[in-house]
Amino acid sequence: MDFRKTILALAACAAAGAAAESAGCPLDAEGRAPAAGPCARVVGRALVAPADGKLGAPGALVFGWPGTVVEMEFTGSSFAIEIGSPDVHLELCADGKCRRERVKGGMREVVVATGLAKGRHRFRLAQLSETISSAVELGRVRLDPGASLLPRPKGPARRIEAIGDSYTAGYGVESRDPADTTQQSAAGRECDEEKLRATTNTQLAQAAVAARLLGADVHVDAFSGIGLLRAYNGSPDFLAMPEYYGRTVPHLEAKWDPARPDVGESWRPQVVVVALGTNDFSTELQPHEKGKWADAAAFRRAWTAEYRAFLARLRKVHPGAKFVLVSTNIARTEDFAEAVRDVVAEEEKAGRKDLAAVDLPSLTQYGCHWHPDLATQAKNGRLLAEAISRLTGWNLAGGR
Repeated sequence: MDFRKTILALAACAAAGAAAESAGCPLDAEGRAPAAGPCARVVGRALVAPADGKLGAPGALVFGWPGTVVEMEFTGSSFAIEIGSPDVHLELCADGKCRRERVKGGMREVVVATGLAKGRHRFRLAQLSETISSAVELGRVRLDPGASLLPRPKGPARRIEAIGDSYTAGYGVESRDPADTTQQSAAGRECDEEKLRATTNTQLAQAAVAARLLGADVHVDAFSGIGLLRAYNGSPDFLAMPEYYGRTVPHLEAKWDPARPDVGESWRPQVVVVALGTNDFSTELQPHEKGKWADAAAFRRAWTAEYRAFLARLRKVHPGAKFVLVSTNIARTEDFAEAVRDVVAEEEKAGRKDLAAVDLPSLTQYGCHWHPDLATQAKNGRLLAEAISRLTGWNLAGGR
């Protein structure tokens, strides 16, 4: 990848940003243009890496939250794009024909489609697996000689932000019975790191399912093991979600500004789904945590207070949004669901009518390490969509 050419091309795209709304983006003599240009529609948090290379390859489009989507429209018979990541699984699509692609290592060109018919086409990339301590980088796209990179595609008017943990990230959701890969069963719960990465799919998790049913875009801010106040089993390896929430990429401290993102349009969701708490409540407090909370009752009080503070912060970030607060039955006790209901009751008592609670049951849990499987995620996605519909009046639009 020629970084100097990429930076120059990116500068040209930025200078022509307004014109790109109607005329598309310029290509160089080799038919290339930066993926980070104004013709990309990004659904999720992303940044453009500066020239110093500290946040990624200079000029690259960098992202790391699972479920991030990048779309472009183009003419010509082929589409290729440069992608780099330490290890990630992506879904790459051209005109709705999709494949799963593992990218591992430095920037390389990936051919997405060839032999396309004459006319307008759409490219779509979705991050399926998690990259908690790394990121995905997109360099340049390459089209046929004489082809065009068209203006940024339009997205739906409905927008949802989903803040959560492994259930929202789709952790191991596609894990299959090793003896019969046509089905999911208890045998699929055993997963090593390779299988886990290969079977995680944020696009099949509850928030993405709900968004499709409602005809909405969804930003996913989630990763496995995280909680609102404590990580799974009290792990000191992660901060709590409120600490990560302000970041564009989870492992980088670059700040996210939804009103002025590096790429694409400002982000103003009408609905924010908060699905945090499973990791907070599913394990007992560990000895090293007793200095923070004397017992489970003290933790629950602190958790409820932190939840309300997080909601206040979210209201400032997304004024006018409505909130759906999610609980599950995976916790050891009923504390989780009861604590969510307490938050709603206290908020309503304070005069706020912009939120509702929904409890999503964990059923067969044939995903990796007892996580929700395809059937559970599909059912919970519909329950979540119905809860959003009741709160907003949105009709369910169907969806795959």
